Amino acid sequence: MKKSKLILVSMLALVLCFMCLTSMTFSWFNRPQSNKGDSLGWNIDYETSVGSGISMVTYESLDGGVSYNEEATVTDFSNSVGIAPGERKWYRTDIINSGDSHQSVSLYLSSLSLTEDAQGSFYLGVNKPLKTYKNYFDQASFATTNEKANISTMRVYFQPKSNDMQEPDVNWRNKNYYVCYGVGSTPNTYVQLTQTPTSGTFYADIPANATQLFFSVQDWNQSYQRTQTFSDLQSDGQSAVSSLVFWLNGTYDSNGSNNAQADKVKLTEGANIVNYYKNISLPAAETFNASLLFGTDYIGNSVTYTSENDGVFTVDSVTGVINAVSEGSAKLITEVKGNYNDVVRVETNIKVGKEITDTVIGDVPIVTNLKVDGLNADGEQTVESVYWYIKNDAESGLLVYDISDIYLTL
Repeated sequence: MKKSKLILVSMLALVLCFMCLTSMTFSWFNRPQSNKGDSLGWNIDYETSVGSGISMVTYESLDGGVSYNEEATVTDFSNSVGIAPGERKWYRTDIINSGDSHQSVSLYLSSLSLTEDAQGSFYLGVNKPLKTYKNYFDQASFATTNEKANISTMRVYFQPKSNDMQEPDVNWRNKNYYVCYGVGSTPNTYVQLTQTPTSGTFYADIPANATQLFFSVQDWNQSYQRTQTFSDLQSDGQSAVSSLVFWLNGTYDSNGSNNAQADKVKLTEGANIVNYYKNISLPAAETFNASLLFGTDYIGNSVTYTSENDGVFTVDSVTGVINAVSEGSAKLITEVKGNYNDVVRVETNIKVGKEITDTVIGDVPIVTNLKVDGLNADGEQTVESVYWYIKNDAESGLLVYDISDIYLTL
């Protein structure tokens, strides 16, 4: 190695050693990252006495950390009311050394615990002497949440009344039946009708905002033979919660002539689901009522509930009350039956988390190994101020917690 390079390397080594000896916050191994709050500093000259001359006092800021009322000290660090999502509580702790020699101290919160009502995320941060933070527990992930969905469809029924339409061995044999619907003056979307298992009734689910439709038969040559157009469905009483039955009269022949007519009859007992729960999450050992209300959430003769996995949750088949059993995910199956053996079925994603109880986290550090100098040359005591805060880092739910005290240790 050239002499000039050797001299340069030696100088850099000396500078690095000097930083180790003089910088309170320098560390070879555990200099804190922005997302770690285990330690704020490390000193090569870690010296302590018996704690003589060390004291502290804490103040709270009511204006977001701008100012602190030094006439009012804080002795209660718990929050039984709760901190709203995204909000913080700001503190300044002054550590005072009135002794002759410097000491290295650590500042801790004592016996941190989150109550059973906590739904937030406990986040402890420090702005000075270094910036660091740590998220200790996220209770929000175990809070009960649910999401309702809307099917946004309505059901229309077609009931043939003439023998030609009911008997498969006459003119309507081997035909596909359709309904053409649309919004506005021109129906333009075809949907094949479904026949109920034990009757000659056909039905189709169409968007709840449809205003026009007509019944259609697809012939052997794949052409559509239409009946009359039924206009202004919603003024006729058709909606997501009120189905219509079209009583079809007339005949259809293979030559394409069609004299089918229809009468509209309002039916409020046709199977349909208007609203239902798409997603539900809840802690183990908790219950949730996922039932649908007749006339509001569903229309039909009966509704039944089934759990895909009783090991994750069980459900009362009649009431829809869910009992969360253990952590995991499974589907809730909800079925509504109508007058014509037609069934509407939806699935709800159920997520079961950990059982919520009072969660004891224990003592957590605010700063560790912080050097506080002794009396200066003028005999004045040294004050090191630690600026720290508690934040609810969740998107929803109050953060309710308990802290028994704040203390210093050597």
